[in-house]
Amino acid sequence: MDNLRVVLNTRPLYQPKTGIGYYVENLYRGLSSRGDITVIPTIREERLKGLRLLGSLSKILRCLAGEQWLKVAIPAGEALIHLSRESVTRGDLYHETSYEQMPDVCSKKVANIYDLSFILYPELFRRDVLEVLQKGLRNILTADRFIVNTRAVKDEVISTLGIEEDRIDVIPLAPGGRYGKVNCEGKGCFVKKKIGREYILFVGEVQPRKNLAVLLKAYREIKERFDVRLVICGPLGWRSEELRSLVRDLRLQGDVVFTGYLDEEKVLHLYNHARVFVAPSLYEGFGMPLLEAMSCGVPVIASDIASFREVGADAVAYFNQNDHLDLAERLYNLLDSDSLNECLIDKGLRRSGLFNWQRVVDMTVESYVRCITS
Repeated sequence: MDNLRVVLNTRPLYQPKTGIGYYVENLYRGLSSRGDITVIPTIREERLKGLRLLGSLSKILRCLAGEQWLKVAIPAGEALIHLSRESVTRGDLYHETSYEQMPDVCSKKVANIYDLSFILYPELFRRDVLEVLQKGLRNILTADRFIVNTRAVKDEVISTLGIEEDRIDVIPLAPGGRYGKVNCEGKGCFVKKKIGREYILFVGEVQPRKNLAVLLKAYREIKERFDVRLVICGPLGWRSEELRSLVRDLRLQGDVVFTGYLDEEKVLHLYNHARVFVAPSLYEGFGMPLLEAMSCGVPVIASDIASFREVGADAVAYFNQNDHLDLAERLYNLLDSDSLNECLIDKGLRRSGLFNWQRVVDMTVESYVRCITS
């Protein structure tokens, strides 16, 4: 199909980017590089810059005025985003990336379903966030086709939402092009200054679904034997103070580092300096940090959940996500064995090499064509 005009929701690009933001950024870049696709962003770059500036200002005002500021900021932000989308022209297909109400600008629509954590594990979410996600899911259920990133999520979507199998495309993601083994002795010196010694790394938002209490307890079991710190990299989310309290209760204050949100370059350096990467999540729709760590030559330990098994295959050491002693044993074995380290690093580099953004973009276009021609 020649010159397919795709309206792509680029709202995730105006916020500090995490998983979905990087997905939309890489997809936008990949689609725009093709000669057979015209990408029409819902929020154009010049307006994205203004929204990012307002977002930064909002953070400052939130620090000064507290949570009450959210009552003003959220409706105002939504209104600005809506106004920014008014200029969207019509296309052949609309791609919803953010669970928003889909505009009537195309006859055919594709939507992402990243995971069903808020349906399967509602206790892991704040009530207001849960309501937003549930409303968002209702917004996109009228789409003609759906994109998921693992077969595990596809099975959940079929069984939980009743969506027909032939309307769902499984498109595995890939690490960004910057991820890999790099020499970051100069630019990455902040790692050595902040951490000071070897470390175990976690990357992701600090919130209940990430199961970080199990990681802390496992770390306590092995820290006397190995001179390593635990670095938790990511924004502090819901109930993060409970985790900080657990750090104090376990007397780990001098050994655990919370970095907060870091940009992609600094996260890349953290991966490259890490001794081990651990992903202890109770549930995930994919597992991008596993691929990022493996592509940087870091051995990976992950909870034994279906999506991680799909992503990591035999290149990851898995543990029972409810058993901190099981995780401690995996950590002990890996930190104590150079040969096991080298084996996982080699398998990880080969495994991560199977995932690339060209394939993601090509499979996405195939999904578009199926949508248009069905």
